[in-house]
Formats: sequence, structure tokens, C-alpha cells
Amino acid sequence: MNQGQDYDGSWRWMTLPSILTDYQVYIYQFGVFSGTSIIQIANILSQNNIISAKIFGFDSFCGNPEETREKLTNDAWILGSWSVQKQLNTPNINECIKIVYEKIKLRIPATYSVEFITGWFNELKDEIAHNNNMKPAFYIDIDCDLYCSTYDALDFMFRNKLIKTGTLIGYDDWGGSEGWQNHLSGESRAHKEMLEKYNASCVEIASHPANMKVFKII
Repeated sequence: MNQGQDYDGSWRWMTLPSILTDYQVYIYQFGVFSGTSIIQIANILSQNNIISAKIFGFDSFCGNPEETREKLTNDAWILGSWSVQKQLNTPNINECIKIVYEKIKLRIPATYSVEFITGWFNELKDEIAHNNNMKPAFYIDIDCDLYCSTYDALDFMFRNKLIKTGTLIGYDDWGGSEGWQNHLSGESRAHKEMLEKYNASCVEIASHPANMKVFKII
């Protein structure tokens, strides 16, 4: 669905290694873009002795949807922005997905599996979780940019019981929109509303430059 730009992702490296405790983990990323962040996450797991991991990547691969639920104040997040299909100049979505998938598989351990769920997050059906045998998340990577996308992603995870005590949720675009400091817009607003909707609690365990935050469900 929505995508974030490729960069070193140092906030993930600073956070995940200190709290890895399992040897089989389920990772969910919302906003795959060209796959760089999935590679980063897989490398963090591998270097911390995680032998087997299942990674689900959610994306439209054709850019951001239109934000229809709040005023959009960041021009970088308009309809169609961060389209990896456009960046790769592929003739169709399937070819785009193939390129991204092959890039990822070449750079992660062979014992790790990656599966893409393609489409808009507001169209995610509950049977997707059941049909793909999804298990509760160790870590959820939110790189959605928009309030509407973040809300729909978290709602899918919560209502399918894929978020549990101990689940980590990292936000790549916590700031960047008006009122985000008070949870009035963007990813921070969606985070607050989902906790309230599902009567969940969390603690902030990391905060990094450019308004990137990580929380743990308690």
C-alpha cells in the first residue's frame, strides 16, 4: 500500500537487537516499497540468532491511496506517491512484485520466508489472516505515511488477534503532519485510536530522529 523511502533504517537496528527473545518470529510490514526495510529487518533477526522467520509484506506497489479521512498536510504523501512500480518502470504490478521479491530473497537467509499481500489496506479481509496461517506478531513495521492507511493496517492486525502482549510496533512516519505531537493526525492519531478501540495498552521503548517511535504492547 503506502511506501517509505529507502535509507539506512538505523532506528530499526538500534531497537530490535536488544529485545529479541524468540527463535521463530512473525514479522508484518505495512509499506514494502522496494523491499529495503524487509532486508534490514531480516538481517537484524539473523544476526541475533533467529533461525526461522515468516515475513508478511503489505503494499499496493502503485503508491499511496488518497487520504480521505483527514486534511493532508504533507505533499510527499499525495495520491500515487511512493509508487515502486513507477520507480522501477515496470509494465504491470506483477512484474514489479517479482523484481522486489527477487531482490529480497537474494539478501535474506534461505530459512526466512517472505509473502506479499497486495492491495489497499482498507480492503484487507479477515480470511487473509486465516488463509495465510498468520500468527501473532513479534514485530509490526508501520511505514504507511497516512492516517487512513495506518488505521486500516492496525485494525486488521488487532481484529484478527495478531497483536498480543509483547508485540512491538515501529512507526517510520510518526511525525510529519499537523498536530501529530498530540495524536491529532497521521500515524500517531491512528495508534491512539486503535489502542482505545481494542482496549490495549503500550509503553514507548524507543524514539529516534525524524519522529520514528517503537512501542511494546503490555
